[in-house]
Amino acid sequence: MIYEVPDMEDLGLVSLRSIVRGAVRIERNPKLCYVDTVDWTALTSVDDKALFVLQNKVRHFRRILPNIK
Repeated sequence: MIYEVPDMEDLGLVSLRSIVRGAVRIERNPKLCYVDTVDWTALTSVDDKALFVLQNKVRHFRRILPNIK
């Protein structure tokens, strides 16, 4: 569960391959981008009714960092 973490921009779970038990709830993280690009149903054994990925930053509005080209 990642819920209401206002400054989180990245999950940092680059090696995540599966979620063995439980549901996924990633909600109300206004700076968190690209969460909607992950196929969470492929990582879990639960149905999509146990997936809550809501009210995060939309991927195409990602902030561009200065001085990076």
